[in-house]
Amino acid sequence: MTSEERDREGLSALMDGEAQELELRRTLEAVAGDTSLRERWQRQHRVRDALHGQRAGQAEIVDQVATRD
Repeated sequence: MTSEERDREGLSALMDGEAQELELRRTLEAVAGDTSLRERWQRQHRVRDALHGQRAGQAEIVDQVATRD
């Protein structure tokens, strides 16, 4: 597993509330030091919030996600 894959896995675990303490610290450090990972973190939060009806409308979030990755 590459470090990028590990960071993405850690980010996913963090978003799902499944990260252990060490993974939590490592992932937060990775997010703080990596612009690309930080942008992914922000997109995942926007998607989660949109799915729960908390922020941007569904069409808006789909457009934002479609233009990424």
